Amino acid sequence: MTSAAPSGILICLLLGGCGGEGRPAGGPAGRAAPSDSAASDAGATAAGAAGGHAALRDPVALKVIAEVNGKRATYDGLGECTHTRDASIYDVPATMWSARVGAESGELRSLTLTLWQPEGAADLQVSLGVTLGDRSLDIATVKGAPLKGSGTGQAEPKGAGGLLQVEGTGADGGAVRVKVECERWTEPVAEGG
Repeated sequence: MTSAAPSGILICLLLGGCGGEGRPAGGPAGRAAPSDSAASDAGATAAGAAGGHAALRDPVALKVIAEVNGKRATYDGLGECTHTRDASIYDVPATMWSARVGAESGELRSLTLTLWQPEGAADLQVSLGVTLGDRSLDIATVKGAPLKGSGTGQAEPKGAGGLLQVEGTGADGGAVRVKVECERWTEPVAEGG
């Protein structure tokens, strides 16, 4: 088996039963764990740019401000916002926040953002795929997987939801800043896989 790209981790988390051969579904201690065979979120971003958005599991009101190389786009509508303190990333216990948008119109075509805070770590690790118009940009700072670009992330509670922020440089060198305000958090959904 080959290692999943860091941006594929969100899909596996949301498809939580990605145990793989010889590993129980859900990872250690019932935690959602990435699969060696998980589909890449980058592919999901590319599909989003082509209009092939996946249906929302548990729609949440959210607001997005995204800026790529000085080009700014906003979104105010429905998307997905998930959060759990009981996740894992490459078999390391972690807290996870994620947000996803797939817009059929407007400049912001798609956004898939996951922030990970491994147990005992101060800094958040970032997995971001964003498409503004025809421009896509990826950041992946998840340890244990191939890195793309660089960036820092923040997660701040706000009522029943919170604010996710990323600032960094994409794999292609483009500057990116993203702010996502989630009205509320939902639990990631574990599915077979």
